[in-house]
Amino acid sequence: MQRRCVLCGIRDASLFAVQVVDLPPGSRTHDNVMRKLPVGLVYDPPAATVWARRISVFAHFNQAAGGCCAVVSAAIAILRAGGTKEKTTVVVAQVAWQKLFCGNLNPSVDYVEATTCALTSFLDGGSVRDCVERAVSLGGDTDTIAAIAGDLAGVAWGMDNVPKG
Repeated sequence: MQRRCVLCGIRDASLFAVQVVDLPPGSRTHDNVMRKLPVGLVYDPPAATVWARRISVFAHFNQAAGGCCAVVSAAIAILRAGGTKEKTTVVVAQVAWQKLFCGNLNPSVDYVEATTCALTSFLDGGSVRDCVERAVSLGGDTDTIAAIAGDLAGVAWGMDNVPKG
């Protein structure tokens, strides 16, 4: 968004943010979701949810995008605190503003679809490598989906279990 403002000579980014929601793909992109690892590492789950939504507004003028950020950040916070994948599933259902796990997986740049693919890869995986491989095997926007799934898996299984090389 910032790049568009500069290239278009727009000085007030907040006005542009309101306008970009209506432009394709508008504010329905995933990049903000994959940058929420620090929020989940710093805050407890309830605070992570609040702060992820607040921070999300800087990049996505969209409430549902903030919801995806909140889900990922809360899941990371739970895992960091020693929670299980099962506990993460419960929180995802509580935090989500809509059902994330309905229909077929579609590995696109849409934040809901990318978040669903990443969470599914993580919840179905048995190790860090398995989670990332599942995410990549979906095709589509593999780098983002694998980054989100890998963040979750890395926190769940620990740095010692992240493959080297």
